[in-house]
Amino acid sequence: MRRLMAKRFPIILSTWSFGTIANAAGWPVLARGGKSIDAVEQACIAVESDPQVDSVGIGGTPDAEGKITLDGSIMLSPQKSAGVACIRHYAHPVSIARKVMEKTPHKLLVGEGAEEFAAVWGFKKEKLLTPEAMAWWKKWTIHQSTISIAPIAPIAKKPACDAKNPNPTTPSACFPSMPAA
Repeated sequence: MRRLMAKRFPIILSTWSFGTIANAAGWPVLARGGKSIDAVEQACIAVESDPQVDSVGIGGTPDAEGKITLDGSIMLSPQKSAGVACIRHYAHPVSIARKVMEKTPHKLLVGEGAEEFAAVWGFKKEKLLTPEAMAWWKKWTIHQSTISIAPIAPIAKKPACDAKNPNPTTPSACFPSMPAA
């Protein structure tokens, strides 16, 4: 009996509202037979570059200090993956993450270390905070000053679990990775 082999065609799928932006940038890479990682990077760069997208990249929503802080990651496999976090001066953290993945043994660079790495590898510093994002942040800070936040209640301590006092009826209390009985 002959097995029929289905011809493989590339696909690209996005679930966020800005997915059409990402797909439009990533699809041409796949259509010409390019690597999927190149398509992913181009898709992310397109979204990071769009000032109308307020969750990532240029035009992203500022943090509580009024600064843009970006994170990015990329993955080929569990062994070949990397990320960067708390990037404040570079618009494309996905590209920095890819460079970390390709050139270092590290999985994650954060803050100043990630920024120093980006500078060494020639990434261009950019102004990330747009006037629209700054206006949003100013409104947010005014609104925050009118909100009264109740203090967080302390978390109750669990009973100690050790060799002298194991609790066999609830092993998950002693070993969080175990499912509760």
